[in-house]
Amino acid sequence: MNQNPPLSPNDTAVKAEFNRIASIPYDEVNYNCLNKSSDFHNYLLQHGVTNAYLVRIMHESGDYMHAFVVWDGLAYDPTNEPPYYGVDYNKYIEALEEQGFTKNIIGQSNSN
Repeated sequence: MNQNPPLSPNDTAVKAEFNRIASIPYDEVNYNCLNKSSDFHNYLLQHGVTNAYLVRIMHESGDYMHAFVVWDGLAYDPTNEPPYYGVDYNKYIEALEEQGFTKNIIGQSNSN
């Protein structure tokens, strides 16, 4: 078989792409959390990852949502300062709760 091994969070190219996206300045209109997370999610999908999901979570105010990626049960957030790369999902959700987000996951998508 000539199959490439599946991507791993430890792959240098994956970390480099995540860091590239994370380093692009946040812009609420043109390059916000949904754009950044979608770009990382799409990169993973384009490279054969099947267990990555784009997730949106509601703020308790109801006025806005936050987006991030869950891959193999770990959270990836290129928008956060500092960015979260492969952190425990439950600890990440707890950190978001401290910032006023609910546990209300609006949706998750495995494709765009």
